Amino acid sequence: MKTTAADTRCRLAYTAAALVSLALGAALYGVFRNGDMLVFSLVPKPAFFGSLYRSVHNTAFGDFVVYNVPDGLWFLSGLFALRALWLNSVWFTRYGVVFSIAGLGLEVSQIFKTIPGTFDVLDVLCMGMSAFLESVIYTLVTRRKTWQTKHGCPTWRQRLP
Repeated sequence: MKTTAADTRCRLAYTAAALVSLALGAALYGVFRNGDMLVFSLVPKPAFFGSLYRSVHNTAFGDFVVYNVPDGLWFLSGLFALRALWLNSVWFTRYGVVFSIAGLGLEVSQIFKTIPGTFDVLDVLCMGMSAFLESVIYTLVTRRKTWQTKHGCPTWRQRLP
């Protein structure tokens, strides 16, 4: 299949989105979680994160943002990365299913203490919301490209003088 300039731009946008969602998840995890986490024994917590540390565990929403949203963002990052690799391919579906099963498996294995962590239904919900968000974004991008092609509409770059 021939790669078009539009496909290349989409791949770059998905790559950027993957990096942004990964960075946001890491920032939430690093800033709002304490330093005795397993991940910080593998990768040292940057010193400036200590000065940014804030406890926001006073509300249910704060706990949701600190404990569940990073998992959803990391999952979304993986889906965006897979979409960047296999934009209009059946391989995205295949690897997306494998990736989703692996993510769910890691979460469920926390029930049996196979891996460290605490199983949380809200983590699974965040993963599901991330998958839904990625599919909505892909559908909107695909429909836009299809509509423009069908109606012969110029892209915004073609409209510039």
